[in-house]
Amino acid sequence: MPEWWMGITKLRKRLAERANGHVLELAMGTGRNLEYYDWEPLNQRVGDNQPVTAAKGITSFTGLDISVDMLDVARKRLVKTVPPMASSAPIVRASNMTDHTGGQLSFLDDQLRLIHSDAHRPLPPPSAAPNLSSPAKYDTIIQTFGLCSVSDPVAVLRNLASAVKPGCGRIILLEHGKGWYGIVNGLLDKNADKHFEKYGCWWNRDIQELVEEAARKTPGLEVVKVERPNVLQMGTLIWVELRVADTSPSKSDS
Repeated sequence: MPEWWMGITKLRKRLAERANGHVLELAMGTGRNLEYYDWEPLNQRVGDNQPVTAAKGITSFTGLDISVDMLDVARKRLVKTVPPMASSAPIVRASNMTDHTGGQLSFLDDQLRLIHSDAHRPLPPPSAAPNLSSPAKYDTIIQTFGLCSVSDPVAVLRNLASAVKPGCGRIILLEHGKGWYGIVNGLLDKNADKHFEKYGCWWNRDIQELVEEAARKTPGLEVVKVERPNVLQMGTLIWVELRVADTSPSKSDS
């Protein structure tokens, strides 16, 4: 069934509109979201070799996935999507125990990276423009249909919370799982084992409960929004927004 019919294409575009600043996409797969991002700030940053402050759009991008083959497809998509990529030779970095990665490709002075790693491992910090210190946290973290395939979804959510900027940063998830109706959930449960064996996806997980559990277990992690868009999907599509509370002292307190 095509994604546009299920309303997923529209949701990918909506999600991409929220991708601002230093962006991490976890479980990026073959890069289906890439064509919808606003790359103009990154293009400008590369052309001017200067930091860019933009209200919207991507200033640096880190894509992470456990599959090398999928990352290679994503790389080819990036070349078509981000104009400076066409003339940019990648810097290949080997597996590194220090940063918990299985290797990475770095483009455009490290402002665009594709990293082979597991979502359960510590996440690399954002990249920075040359001669600038690296920001410690991401402005936006995105994941589409990733919680169904990881071994410990709550641990992954807590991992994301550790990598997003407190206060203004956002974690935005588009997932699928249990829906509104018992008959639908029963069918998902009945066929869950076969579906996992074929696709590596547990499509019957209770995403909302997993998100709420992660929030209970993670200091400062807050659920901003949970939506179930597209009524025809009977509640099985889930849009989640999370943030981490900023507990740092304000200037007025100093």
